[in-house]
Parts: sequence; structure tokens; C-alpha cells
Amino acid sequence: MEEELPEANHSHCCQHLAANVQTSFGLQCRNLFWSAAKAETRTAFDNTMAKIQEEKPAAYTYLNNISHKQWAIYAFPVS
Repeated sequence: MEEELPEANHSHCCQHLAANVQTSFGLQCRNLFWSAAKAETRTAFDNTMAKIQEEKPAAYTYLNNISHKQWAIYAFPVS
């Protein structure tokens, strides 16, 4: 992939991430995940991630182990 499309950005499907979050951590975390994914600023993202950490620390860890630039609007590399 990197050889054929060196300028392409790798990203994760947020629908699948949201489903995984709901299955593992519940509907409230899924809703918070979408707020984090759609956050347009780092501050808004961090505030929502703090809510996720309060709700379910394991959900916070799960999402933080995935590069933010692969699923969060605030960090997605745009040309």
C-alpha cells in the first residue's frame, strides 16, 4: 500500500470502532466516542476523552491505543 499510494492516509472506520466500543463498554461510551471522533479541536477532543475516562477507564485506554489521526477529526491529516 505504501509503495503504490505513498500519499494515502490510513484511517479506521468509525462505525466499526463505535460498534466495538458499544459491545465492550456500553451505549454511553459509544455516544461519547462519537463526540470525541467529531470534535474539531484538540480541547474539545480532550474534554470528551476525559468524560470517557470517567465513565469507563478501559474504553479510554482502548481508544488511546489507536492513533488519533486514524479516527478523530481534530487530528486527521488533511492536505
